[in-house]
Amino acid sequence: MERIGLRTPAFVLTPHLFALAIIGIGFSVFIIGMTALRQIAPESSEPFSIYADIFPGQPESAAQQRGFSCYYMDDDNFSPAPRAKHCLFHPDTGAFSSIDVTISSGTIRQISFIMRDNAVRVGDLALFFGTRDFRRLPRAAFFTWDGKLGMASIVGGGKFSLFRHVWQVTFTNTPFS
Repeated sequence: MERIGLRTPAFVLTPHLFALAIIGIGFSVFIIGMTALRQIAPESSEPFSIYADIFPGQPESAAQQRGFSCYYMDDDNFSPAPRAKHCLFHPDTGAFSSIDVTISSGTIRQISFIMRDNAVRVGDLALFFGTRDFRRLPRAAFFTWDGKLGMASIVGGGKFSLFRHVWQVTFTNTPFS
């Protein structure tokens, strides 16, 4: 009986090459995983722009055309300011459960969006409006957008974070500096 000898392979994987191969495989798995996650995760679309026609500075008629229900607030403080009209709208779907517009002298002065189901985080606002400059309070963040004052009311208390959920966003036509 003839004896068969074992041959050593022509290619030897040194410890350095082995480490590089593991790192390469790890990066490949990471890239494939992130690509798959990107296709599964819904894109965060900016929900405010579809209401641009009723932002502060627009005429009262814009809110009326959208079917808002309007009423006047009683002013028991005898303020010399004109009475403000409030108009409400409750969208059936989307990021907002309700939208409140404040009107005085025929012009929209303020708009407030009440969020539905934790739809927006502080970091989303930073992306939507291109700002990271927030003046922070424990339960609110003030920011500027298009030269207007914006305020985000944050869910819960505690330390400010871009990952905190927002329950209301309000814009006014008050200049902010």
